[in-house]
Amino acid sequence: MSHAKAAQFLAAASAIAATKNLTDFRRGLHAAIRGYWKGDMDFGTAVNSFMSSIDRGFTRAWRLGAAEFGITPADYSEAEQSTLRQRINEQDPYVMALFGRLIPKARGGLMRDALKEAELFVARFEDVRGQARVMAARDAPMEWTVGVAEHCNTCINKLNGKVKRASWWVSNGILPRRAGAWYLECGGYK
Repeated sequence: MSHAKAAQFLAAASAIAATKNLTDFRRGLHAAIRGYWKGDMDFGTAVNSFMSSIDRGFTRAWRLGAAEFGITPADYSEAEQSTLRQRINEQDPYVMALFGRLIPKARGGLMRDALKEAELFVARFEDVRGQARVMAARDAPMEWTVGVAEHCNTCINKLNGKVKRASWWVSNGILPRRAGAWYLECGGYK
């Protein structure tokens, strides 16, 4: 498969996954609104359900965005983890306001305005996904590869083919062709 075909395939798979996750996200938000409006959930339970949907939805959006650059959750930097958590937590006052305005059916309230407002949270899914893309692209994965030469055991057997984020290689001081490299049997000279 050519590189262009592989890229098209990955883009299509990502779009399908995003659509499915977005649909699930919307469904979770609507279920919390509907549960409170119908009286099946009390205020606290409905808010918790809505926030849980945001947590899952934003986490999935982040995962999708980062994955476009080969970044898995295990590879998230502290900054990415912190940013994702911040994006989730900053929704709390908006959720409280939404449920504060929602009047249950038993008291004559209408649900349609709350469902429309939920679409603002749904729109944030793509915003979060885009932010993950941007952060992942700045710190893309890099693979240690050996060229045509004689290589030491460290270069060929321990590092060759390892993929880590650029920041990981730098922060650990593991750089190729670095003269006097303590971490390489060859010392980085050969």
